[in-house]
Amino acid sequence: KLRDQFLGILQDRIRDVNSYCRSKVLSVWKDMWCHKAVPLVLHPTILQLSIGRLRDKTTIVRKSAVQLLTAMLENNPYGSSLVLTAVEKRLKEAEDRLKKHDEDLAAQNPDGPDITDMMQSLGPEEDGEETLYVQPQSSDLVKLKHRMQFRKCCCDFIQQMHSAMTQILPL
Repeated sequence: KLRDQFLGILQDRIRDVNSYCRSKVLSVWKDMWCHKAVPLVLHPTILQLSIGRLRDKTTIVRKSAVQLLTAMLENNPYGSSLVLTAVEKRLKEAEDRLKKHDEDLAAQNPDGPDITDMMQSLGPEEDGEETLYVQPQSSDLVKLKHRMQFRKCCCDFIQQMHSAMTQILPL
């Protein structure tokens, strides 16, 4: 909880009035990124905030934003090859495999709900809590879902980096 409060303060300070503060906060994020101390759930947010700082009015903040984006690119969790078409192709293949698995499951149990229905909420019960269908899932299915999520995040990262590059080049 304390860590989340600290990270929240750092996110707020990226938009601070003082340009020196904005610059130093970007440097702190860069150091944290290089030490892999930024939680994965914050990666898209920090990437968006740093891209926004590329349009800052002061040079020192823009320079710090470029350094942070460079560190993000060098230390990204998605590997050294960031070819968008290749990642999208692998994502499509994973989605097709999941769809095939869903169809196979529906063929085995034609009267039961499909896997996507099982994962959706039924709605509130008497005590106000929501329940979910819980189906034992194979480890392969769980791995496939994790890979799909990872590849979706990778695609978003690549697309955001492409947009950042179009802003960096004129600088």
